[in-house]
Amino acid sequence: MNFREFRNYPTLSAPVEHALSEIDDNGSYNFAQGRLSVLPRLYQGKIAREYARLYHIKRRQRLYHANKWLRKVTDLMSSTLNTAVDMNRLANPDSLKKYADELARESLRKVLDVGDTMPEDASYFERLVKAFQVLVRFVNDHDMVHPLQAVKKRKIPQEEIESAVLKMKCEKWWLRKLKRLRLHKLEALEIALGNVGRETSAYSSEFAQNEFTAMRQSGQKWLEMMDLVNEHGDIIPMEAAANAGVSNPVNRRNELMLRIRETEEIATEMGYISVFFTITCPSRMHRNSPNWDGTTPKEANNYLVEHWAGCRLHLNSGHYKPSGRFVRGEPVPYFGVRTVEPHADGCPHWHMLLFFPKEHLRQITSIMRQNFTVVDRGELTARRAQKKERFAAYKKARQIWGLKKSKGIHTKEPRKPKDVFRPRFDYEIIDPNKGSAAAYIAKYISKNIDGHQLENHEDEETGKELQQQVNPVLAWASTWNIRQFQFQGSPSVTVYRELRRIREPVKEEGLEEIRSVADEGQWKEFVKLMGGMNIGRDARFKTHYEVTPTANDYAEASKEIKGVLDTETNQTLLTRLFSWSRRRRDHLSWTCGNNCNQDEEPPEKLSRLGIDAFGWKILKGGARLKTFAGLFKINNNQLINVGADYG
Repeated sequence: MNFREFRNYPTLSAPVEHALSEIDDNGSYNFAQGRLSVLPRLYQGKIAREYARLYHIKRRQRLYHANKWLRKVTDLMSSTLNTAVDMNRLANPDSLKKYADELARESLRKVLDVGDTMPEDASYFERLVKAFQVLVRFVNDHDMVHPLQAVKKRKIPQEEIESAVLKMKCEKWWLRKLKRLRLHKLEALEIALGNVGRETSAYSSEFAQNEFTAMRQSGQKWLEMMDLVNEHGDIIPMEAAANAGVSNPVNRRNELMLRIRETEEIATEMGYISVFFTITCPSRMHRNSPNWDGTTPKEANNYLVEHWAGCRLHLNSGHYKPSGRFVRGEPVPYFGVRTVEPHADGCPHWHMLLFFPKEHLRQITSIMRQNFTVVDRGELTARRAQKKERFAAYKKARQIWGLKKSKGIHTKEPRKPKDVFRPRFDYEIIDPNKGSAAAYIAKYISKNIDGHQLENHEDEETGKELQQQVNPVLAWASTWNIRQFQFQGSPSVTVYRELRRIREPVKEEGLEEIRSVADEGQWKEFVKLMGGMNIGRDARFKTHYEVTPTANDYAEASKEIKGVLDTETNQTLLTRLFSWSRRRRDHLSWTCGNNCNQDEEPPEKLSRLGIDAFGWKILKGGARLKTFAGLFKINNNQLINVGADYG
């Protein structure tokens, strides 16, 4: 009996059927079909071809090895696929908008059903809460985070619940979530298939890198198409405005290095030492480990964030347990910077540069070691025992070698085993005589931004030039939405950036003092005027916000930054004097004047829209012209975009 006659998997494509056609074992054939049928069509062909290749390898137990491989791969992918999300539609970017519309309509239907099933005497608030709970389950079933997920340990007011319900009924909200979910799901599948690693594609898959490159190119085109316009009619190209801020990689790197360098100077003045920490995840979170359990880089980074929160709690209380003894201490003063970067298999690890008094070294290292090694301690104990065994064997072999040598017997000297064991937590005290702390971390800053001055520096993960690894690292951070840099104990950098927007002196003495310091880029003096490191909410100068007069689409009152507030004098320095709005450059409907009748060459500003001399003649002849920017025509001596294709 041919079991193939009783199996029908309509989700399998023709290439998959062709790849499996030479599988002569009916049991293996049906097993492969069943396993492949639940996968997105985007990956079915790749896995089917690899399974067929393993199946035809000339060795004993070929069925066992091929089926074992297929079972392992599909099991690792199961956590990614075990949701209500239609992966085939999610994999197709062109279908996302329609998919978002359907999910929004389904959410609305669920809200209406709640109204029909609730008792007639139920209050509005009870109906609202019930609708919110139903939508939260619906969102969670699709492996997404609902709008109030981050709210903990406080009573949620009715207005926030209403806004959350409005969001979960909105197709735009669903579309944003689907776009992010698409990147996460597909990159997780790439990792499960082994397409991220030292031997394949380090840090991020080719899919993620292509998506990141396309996103940057699309964003650049959008910037080139947009202008910023204020109420006085002043126009600034949006590309120029973006390049003037920290979105420019050069400006971002320069600001980071300035803050780190002068933070180190502050620490030196205070007599603090600088310590460089390296923190990694348990082996089950690494794809290149046989213990990998399907953990994604985002989940692994959340693990590190969670345990660093535990460290901060203990550091702020000063309590810790050295050698099993509980010690009550004083809060530990510390500050510094944290960077996040991936291993070759995509699993994140942290580098932290912290400054603190030397007498707290044991306390800080003890607290951090306890928090970051509390999970899966068994693997650390086993590896430590293996290390001791290797060194004990080396010591014994060296004694025998020394005895033979003393007797004139020539034997090969035993090789000392490499100390390859490094726990998930490691630290190094930086010697200022050998180099500054800022120089120590500069490589990690540059690698995660633009690769500045990293030529001829080898990447420890891949063995390639570090500058070549920048794009895969940026693609990794963008795909998983991981914050690459975060300062600890630093005053608000938003205040610093807002003050730098004002170039002219101001009348208020206190505000002028800190404004001039920020304008000159003196971060150290800025920190002192703010109140010092670890000042937190007690800082003298704070960001001044104003509530917008109209709510957004979700009935939320949004706040806008308007300036800097001096809490001592209650004076405010307005740093944003004008309200700027975005406007497409090709929608300005500028007049062509005599150019439409006399000039043979198009105005220079039209070249940005893809209109060359030949296209200009077409337009002046009365025809329409389609470019990457839209569909143009000349009407009443005005150039009008009648059908934009982009944006």
